[in-house]
Amino acid sequence: MSRICEVLEVSRSNLYERLKKTSSSRKRSVTIHDQKLLLLIRQIMDERPTYGYRRVTALLRKSLNQAINPKRVYRIMKEHSLLLQKHGKRPVRVHDGKIITLKNNLRWYSDHFSIQCWNGDQVHVVFALESHDRKVLEQLSEWFDDYNNNAPHKGLKMLSPRKYYRSSQEDLKQVRYNLMS
Repeated sequence: MSRICEVLEVSRSNLYERLKKTSSSRKRSVTIHDQKLLLLIRQIMDERPTYGYRRVTALLRKSLNQAINPKRVYRIMKEHSLLLQKHGKRPVRVHDGKIITLKNNLRWYSDHFSIQCWNGDQVHVVFALESHDRKVLEQLSEWFDDYNNNAPHKGLKMLSPRKYYRSSQEDLKQVRYNLMS
């Protein structure tokens, strides 16, 4: 035994103490608590399989009403393969500003902007381009006509925008007429 201690460069008293100790009671109590936690963790994971160890820890704290170390939950979940898969890094894609499609009607671009007029009105411009041949969509003008002339809007007393504008202009004329007379 002394020869082994010399080779390992440890004291004999330390080695004898370690040999005398059997499995520690602390380790046994930790594993008992871990088994209790594992049952609860498995219940949570069965109900919510997309939760990671942080959310599981939060639910454990809430249900047990006591402090639980997230590192402990992480260790238990790792030992029993309950951790979620890590998100991999996405490949870096080079974008040179040109988007090419192989045939018509696959991809569109759209944008809008507003122009403030001198009288306070705003002109809204909306457009959509088809990606393949860069043409303005033909259906867009039909959609705008329908949207402005026929579609009822809740915020406009269930009138279309043009009907609402006409009715508000008529109301203004009526108010001006009443003020003049």
